Amino acid sequence: MLVLYALIPRNDVGISTGTLEEKLRERGFRISGRSVQRDLKKLAQYFPIGCHDEQTPYRWFKAENTDLDRPELAQSPPGALAYYLVEQHLDRLLPQNVLDYLAPRFRTARHYLEGLKQHPMQQWSKRVRSLPNGKALLPATLQPQVWESVSTAVAEQKQLTVTYHSRSQSKVNELILNPAGLVNRHSITYLIANVDGYQDLRRFALHRIQQAKVLDTSSTIGECNHPLKSVHA
Repeated sequence: MLVLYALIPRNDVGISTGTLEEKLRERGFRISGRSVQRDLKKLAQYFPIGCHDEQTPYRWFKAENTDLDRPELAQSPPGALAYYLVEQHLDRLLPQNVLDYLAPRFRTARHYLEGLKQHPMQQWSKRVRSLPNGKALLPATLQPQVWESVSTAVAEQKQLTVTYHSRSQSKVNELILNPAGLVNRHSITYLIANVDGYQDLRRFALHRIQQAKVLDTSSTIGECNHPLKSVHA
């Protein structure tokens, strides 16, 4: 939704749902016009956007005097701290295209906080930590290409072919997976999926995936009765 919000112009003319759908597809999103309409209605509940609905096609626009989409938000003490904490704690929970979109603001926020010196917001970033239960472990190192492919496959519900180094079997396997979702636990991110041709779900540690490629084939795990709906801490 962040990408959708960024595409809405700040002018009185606005932009149609059809044009928004085209722009999202250009950025790699596989989405229908009905889904765009549904997401726009959700956005309107929380973000300052409006709609010219006197005639079709409806045209959406950002309300005036809002700074939510401006890079300068990362150059204010509260905004910079918010971006800093998002980068620190959500990097294993956001798709790569969202991380790419936010990357310039993450950098701006870091530099801005570094220059605040004795400001309370900078002190907050140094004095607040989120620690797991038990011994804190360093996050397992992931290949950037692997995270990009895995997050894309999960988001688009596509099959994924991977080269996986199995710890239990002490060998490398070539697998086609049907992704169900991602779980981050104790500094390790797992892909929850089944091997194509099988029904049982397994955990695949992302740092053990050496290569990954998104396939055009849709995942066989659908939205109905999705297995991750019952996952809890």
